[in-house]
Amino acid sequence: MGKRIGRKHYLMNPKFQFSIISWFCFLLVLVLFIFAVANWSFFNELATIAKSSGITEGHIFFDYLEEQKVLMFKIFLTASFVAFIAILLGGIYLSHRISGPIYKLTMTLNEAELGALKKIYFRRNDYFPELNEAYNSFVERVSSPTNGS
Repeated sequence: MGKRIGRKHYLMNPKFQFSIISWFCFLLVLVLFIFAVANWSFFNELATIAKSSGITEGHIFFDYLEEQKVLMFKIFLTASFVAFIAILLGGIYLSHRISGPIYKLTMTLNEAELGALKKIYFRRNDYFPELNEAYNSFVERVSSPTNGS
């Protein structure tokens, strides 16, 4: 295993990470819209069934139905806010685990170009561990005394 690498930046590649987070947020808004329409349809259907059953507009049932609509709207807003925060934090985390290794490899390659050829170590849960392994194998082959240099 390698040495532990601490988090210094949450946005390693802001353009890529904002793109990922934007897509997550777009999908969240789409899902929330679908649930809002379903909720609205549900309460309208209840009102339609009540009217067709002979319950008049001034009946206490419609007051109760309106209270339930307001309660569901409050629950929906709260759940939407929590989901937005979760998607935002999850998007930052996931995009960081994707862009971090690429950033680290890019920085190491830039250093290698200046003559500082060294192994790299990614964090345990980072994506693309094969980049780490391939680069380190390359460094071992190039640095080996038997490479003909």
